[in-house]
Amino acid sequence: MQHVLILRSVGDENCFNTGCTEDLQSRLDRHNNGEVSHAAKHKPWAIKTAIAFIESDPAFAFERYLKTASGRTLARKAPLTGGPCDPESRPPISLFQIPA
Repeated sequence: MQHVLILRSVGDENCFNTGCTEDLQSRLDRHNNGEVSHAAKHKPWAIKTAIAFIESDPAFAFERYLKTASGRTLARKAPLTGGPCDPESRPPISLFQIPA
């Protein structure tokens, strides 16, 4: 099972990292241990959102989409990153959010 995840920097709540992994905890640990060079300066990181996919291809496609301009807009406007969302006016999105 693949997970598309959005990490949020604990020190800079406007800084996010999007990725795909089979092991959420290992991915988070690698970011927080400085093993991911482009993310090291923004550590520590917390998992904000993780979405599970049974098959890898749709997971990788969704990760690529989230890295586009429209995907970043979706992540800001939808509850994918804890952005503004009025649950009364929006249909529910099927995803699993990990509490901060």
